[in-house]
Amino acid sequence: MKGLLLKDFYTTKANIFVALLSCVVMAIGLSFVISPSVVIILIAIPLSMTVSSTIISDKKNKWTQFAVTLPVSKKQIISSKYIAYLFWTIIGIFVGTLMCYIILKVANSTDSNINIFTGFSIIIALLSGSIIMPCNFVLPEEKSIIGTILAYSLTSGILALSIFALNQIFNVRDNMTQTLIICSVISFVIFIISWITSVKKIKNFN
Repeated sequence: MKGLLLKDFYTTKANIFVALLSCVVMAIGLSFVISPSVVIILIAIPLSMTVSSTIISDKKNKWTQFAVTLPVSKKQIISSKYIAYLFWTIIGIFVGTLMCYIILKVANSTDSNINIFTGFSIIIALLSGSIIMPCNFVLPEEKSIIGTILAYSLTSGILALSIFALNQIFNVRDNMTQTLIICSVISFVIFIISWITSVKKIKNFN
């Protein structure tokens, strides 16, 4: 498992640096137009998506066919991608939050939306990832974009439905923090279900 994670890290470290730098520059610019907290979501989401590119790259380079000859199981290969996705999501949120506080410190300002953007970053990353990951495993590489489009469309629908349902129980606007915590937990549960299902149901991702 450690070897699989290191392989993906070495494969994507250059792309991750470029993606992170690009996101930071774009996020800093938008932070002065929208809100410094937007930095969190603009860094966390693209950074987590770099893991998706490793699945496509593995299939394109026929690495998964080679992997079956190694002393690793299909379960370990799939699990390594989900673990890496969680890792880069956490790193993205941490870096985004750190950048947000740096911007606020330099501007000598405050932002009450930090918790909201952090919550949405977690929710969007986990919900979209739970769909994108299995789609990238089973769909041909040229059709992987379908999985991405489907993921974000379903993420919007699930999020809207969750907020609507919670609004029937309590006033979401007055309990935004509680709402985001509940939705984050739901997103994490769905991500874990996606992980378990992928390990058990995906027979061939070559």
